[in-house]
Amino acid sequence: MHNRSLLILAVLVLGFGAFIWFFERHQPTTDEVQRHSEKLFGNLEMNEVQTFELTNAGGTFSFERTSSGWLMLQPVRTDADSPAVDRLLNALIDLKADRRMGPDEVDPASYQLDNPAYMIKLVEQNGGTNTLKIGSETALGSKRAVMLDGPEIILTTGGFAASLDKKLDDWRSRSLAEVFLNDLASIEILSGTDRIQAVNLNEGWRLLAPVEDLADEELLRNITTDLNAIRIEEFLDGTTADEGLDLSPARIKVTLLPTDGSESTTLEFGSVREIEGTEHVACRRNHKDIFWVTNRAEIGLAKAPVRWREPKVLPFETWNVHRLEIAAADDNVLLSRSDGLWRLSNGAEIDSSAVQERLSKVAEMKATNFDLMNLARPEIGRVILHLGQPGRTGESQLVFVFSEPLGEGGDVLVKVTGRDIVMTAAPEDVAAVLGHLEELQSVEAEPAPEE
Repeated sequence: MHNRSLLILAVLVLGFGAFIWFFERHQPTTDEVQRHSEKLFGNLEMNEVQTFELTNAGGTFSFERTSSGWLMLQPVRTDADSPAVDRLLNALIDLKADRRMGPDEVDPASYQLDNPAYMIKLVEQNGGTNTLKIGSETALGSKRAVMLDGPEIILTTGGFAASLDKKLDDWRSRSLAEVFLNDLASIEILSGTDRIQAVNLNEGWRLLAPVEDLADEELLRNITTDLNAIRIEEFLDGTTADEGLDLSPARIKVTLLPTDGSESTTLEFGSVREIEGTEHVACRRNHKDIFWVTNRAEIGLAKAPVRWREPKVLPFETWNVHRLEIAAADDNVLLSRSDGLWRLSNGAEIDSSAVQERLSKVAEMKATNFDLMNLARPEIGRVILHLGQPGRTGESQLVFVFSEPLGEGGDVLVKVTGRDIVMTAAPEDVAAVLGHLEELQSVEAEPAPEE
């Protein structure tokens, strides 16, 4: 009997312990309960608010949370200044009740709560609503009287009220566009009679116009960076493209198509003005919204068409090469990398820095001319690169073929995998790749054994 009682007691203790572990440990502590009880909105978290509405002397401004930030719904539908909305919302949620008074203790009209200058409505994701009426300052000015979903009058810290008097333009996003090159499927630029079109393929960016070739990916990245940096200086609501802004047609038109299938973004740039030494450009976004914006991207967008093609013979990541073959005249060298070390075909380890230097010269080699005729000139050397992991999906091979110049003292002809054109490169750059191959066959001396 005694043993049975002990067994029952043990079961009860284990059950109580399990209750504490699985239930009580998830309950708020006494301090947490006290903190939430002091807050006007209790345990409401900022990310639980789905819509936010503010009414002030300028009207009613409503915002909705989206995956990319806050969207203004009224008085106009446009991107909101998300950080500004977040700052005010965070300040509201952190408000604490310093004192609570019933309507029998004080007249709401004495704090202008019968006709409040500001009203805020928060709608939670679960459908719950919170309406906050904001009255006047207290006599000392450090507190604000508010009413939250009822007749109770609450005194709280009044610093948040400084953000309530913002006008329409203060709540709008000043960012013209938010674009990232890796998220784009294509870019088209119309500048006068010039047309540049680049598309994002699996192997990188390619030009479709003005010629079919590799695109200068660094230039495209700089352009998107400049577009992201453009800021709206003035909103021109009610203005049309025909009102002397040089937007019909635009001087420069940019169309950005995302990879996710969403609608493209169109940016049109027109006339230029100068204010206090700063240039602004008239801009129309998506055929409707018109602004004056900072003149950040003008120089890059107006580049000549030839500047949009890849200036290097063929860029690649040198760290991704695991096999290198260079042949020139009567000499050739075959190298392989394993465990981070470069070795000759016989397994002898060589100076890896010398190999890396040679690879860098190939990757950085600039084309001095494009679209030359293929006259089958004698070959003077070639470089074969194997990229990726040996035997795995994604492994590829690049071949650079160098041929004699078209004339004595001219640039060397170059053809390379992935570019269906004949280019030229400076003779000294080619010599730095094909020459002195013995440097790549110098076996590293083994360290002398310790005495």
